[in-house]
Amino acid sequence: MGSGSRLKELFALANEFKEGDLLVGGTTDERVRHEARQALLATTLGDIRRTTFVDDGLTAAFEKTRDSRFDADLDPLTVAQFKATLLGPNGPAWARTHRDGLTSEAIAALAKVMTAEELSSAASRLFNAFDGSGVTIGSPQHFGSRIQPNSPGDDEAEILFSILEGLSYGCGDVIIGLNPAADDIETIVRLEQLLERVVRVLELPTRYCVLSDIVKQHRARSHARIDVAFQSLAGTSRALEGMVGLDVDAIVDLARDFDRLYFETGQGSEVTNGAAEGVDMVTLESRTYGAARHIQRSTGKRWMIVNEQLTARIVERAAPAYLMAVAGNADPMLGYMTTSFRQHPELRGRAAKQMTSAMQQRLAALGVLGGDGSPRPGADTIAKLSSPLGLDGRRELRQLQDRGFDLGLPAAESALRLQTIYAHARRALYSCIDEGVIRDASPRNVRAATAAASRDDYLAHPEAGERLREPDAAAVAAQYRGRSPQVLVAVSDGLNADAINEQLRALLPALRRLLSDAGLHVGATDVIVQNGRVRAGYEIGGLVDAEVVVHLLGERPGTGINTVSAYVTYGRDETGQSRWSRELDHAATTAICGIHPRGKPPDVAAAEIARTVRRAMQQRKSGVALKAAGVWP
Repeated sequence: MGSGSRLKELFALANEFKEGDLLVGGTTDERVRHEARQALLATTLGDIRRTTFVDDGLTAAFEKTRDSRFDADLDPLTVAQFKATLLGPNGPAWARTHRDGLTSEAIAALAKVMTAEELSSAASRLFNAFDGSGVTIGSPQHFGSRIQPNSPGDDEAEILFSILEGLSYGCGDVIIGLNPAADDIETIVRLEQLLERVVRVLELPTRYCVLSDIVKQHRARSHARIDVAFQSLAGTSRALEGMVGLDVDAIVDLARDFDRLYFETGQGSEVTNGAAEGVDMVTLESRTYGAARHIQRSTGKRWMIVNEQLTARIVERAAPAYLMAVAGNADPMLGYMTTSFRQHPELRGRAAKQMTSAMQQRLAALGVLGGDGSPRPGADTIAKLSSPLGLDGRRELRQLQDRGFDLGLPAAESALRLQTIYAHARRALYSCIDEGVIRDASPRNVRAATAAASRDDYLAHPEAGERLREPDAAAVAAQYRGRSPQVLVAVSDGLNADAINEQLRALLPALRRLLSDAGLHVGATDVIVQNGRVRAGYEIGGLVDAEVVVHLLGERPGTGINTVSAYVTYGRDETGQSRWSRELDHAATTAICGIHPRGKPPDVAAAEIARTVRRAMQQRKSGVALKAAGVWP
């Protein structure tokens, strides 16, 4: 084994256990992990720098902008010496001097060998403050927040009043960042204009962003002001190209046209998407931050933030610059749990920190803060904030509460709603597809189960849901031995069979009708999968040699809404040969998400799926390649 391979393996073994690392050489054996950390402590930064962990465009980009002037000083240091220096009395000053000379892999090595207490000590002394007077973003006295006002259907009232409630708790000093449910240019422009109006009318000293990809935002610039450009980043070129169809230097070219940049890390998405290139998750995360550093140094942009998603306990120990803030702890569209608006005043007090001085002064002028600087949340404050926007705040707030939104509610009632969401998540994760639904929506079908031994196995080991059991795979293949279909429909329970139970009757018959009306040969027999994930659809495509697979999955348990996503994949390469494989890159798939009556209604989704299939057939591509062709729905 070469030295590069040995070091790469050592990095994977040195991690605290993560399920995803088993796919790249990690282990559950604590003794082996301890020995790997000891070996890593004795490794020099020079050995790490000279090792190519991934031979790709991202690695080449890192070297172009990394400050190599410090190599002579850094190379002789062992990881143990690196750690001691950072934790020493002059650690912060040393880090400011040398940070741009450190490789991403060296920083990853440091994280692997530090205890939680050591990580806390380092984080609480390292700051990257923006310029300005008073308390600014990233300064030692600052603890800020991002208002995340997501709506399952991109409803403007839901978004707007989530923002107003967030402001009533003193949130949003870093950014108002909205994840759009739909990702078409028209929606992005509409939402950018909505956020711009709120910030302008209320004269808020903050930034705003619609978290689409930077390619779409670049296109939207001709129709709306884009305050902050957003892009998800990754630790390998393959993963990055799977997200947006571009490597890092192409992203740099687009980023030059924006004043401010906002990045999000994948936190293991490379492993999930089969694009880890044999590298462990901690190192991939560090390389993702390396991508952000490369873009910053290449463009010279001074205003740049990277998403942080941390628990409340970390606030006291790691001094994060900001946290997410949503109404009622549970994001109503994305389905994950995070800190709520009402938690932020307590967190700021617990950490003995405050929002930016500029936001504190503006919210005080708007009457949101009391004389002692504490927020005044509730219906009265929301009504006061809504008045300059020409809205009847009390009436609209009551309507939103009646629709189930956790806005303007007392803490006890909010806690009860949160328990309801927990119950929904538990039920959704263990639900089964209803036989009556299948009879009504798919009269002709073949059943298949994946390799997951049980529902718990499926949840704990995602890869088990990506391949069919051999007898079931043979049964699926037997359905189409005579003539392969142009389009094959598969239906999986996914993470939420209740979503399939609620949406399939309205979605699938309408979709089949639209595809048939377009003159496409749709396979007469649908494939119904138990414990299925997205990649199971790729295997099914290969078994029946379909040109296109439309895979419908139940998703996002924990939102309180049962939502389906459709994954449309074109299964031919440029020469017309089959490219179906369970290892097919997810970048080859177009996802149509948020299918439910309050978001993208099933009839609307069926039309969009059918359009996507037709375009995929015409262009002979899907996923990121379909975006690049300018035919994204």
